[in-house]
Amino acid sequence: MFRSLNARRPALVLLAALAFGAAAAAQQPPKQQQRPPKKKLQASSNFSEYAGRDASNRLIAGGATRSASGEAANQSKLGEEAYAAGKYEEAAAALARVTELDPKNAEAFYKLGQAHEAARHNKQAVAAYRKALELAGDAEAFKVLRASASYNLGNVYADEKQHDESIAAFKRVTELLPAESVAHYNLGWAYAAAGHTRDAVASFKEAVRLKPDYAEAHYNLGLALLAAGDKPAARAELKTLEALNPQLAAKLKSRIK
Repeated sequence: MFRSLNARRPALVLLAALAFGAAAAAQQPPKQQQRPPKKKLQASSNFSEYAGRDASNRLIAGGATRSASGEAANQSKLGEEAYAAGKYEEAAAALARVTELDPKNAEAFYKLGQAHEAARHNKQAVAAYRKALELAGDAEAFKVLRASASYNLGNVYADEKQHDESIAAFKRVTELLPAESVAHYNLGWAYAAAGHTRDAVASFKEAVRLKPDYAEAHYNLGLALLAAGDKPAARAELKTLEALNPQLAAKLKSRIK
């Protein structure tokens, strides 16, 4: 979910967007504290035409959790409340304390990564997400946490224009949750940013196969097909897109000579 074209940000089935926890989800941060939209990668003039990736960070829903106790629980609550209020620096400080008190808690590091990402501390966000992945290991109970952390890593790496790392992270998500169309969409976006046109085509095709009404994916698939020299297939995407999103269809049509 990817912004100049006002692309919508579809949610993963197993991952709850923007919420930090069940209690925090009900709270809305003040407008003046809301996180500014992420910028798109600009790999080339051709890539700038693509609809943006989904840049929302994700909270695990239905994955394994580990309850904190004592001071760790108090700091975790403070961190979640600060995050919900848009006070990301405060959230990061409180959640960092949780990881000090409970250094084997994968979910705590995951939440710390979210707070750092929201505060634009990309280096610290990467470190926290990677630690969450390390602690989660290969346990099936932490599958959704691994997918969530990998998804968010992909977005952080994309912000840093680290194409190979972004591709690897999003590819990991598609392996963990192959039925999630948005994961394939973001992977296609990352491939396009890196100039891997044929791989981008394959990923966008999978995204629209899983979600036939995914307008942004059809649009980007059309652009990728054009870049690959397959104008007839791009016209087919245009025809589909005309029924889904006339605005994006008009943009694609202007690209098909």
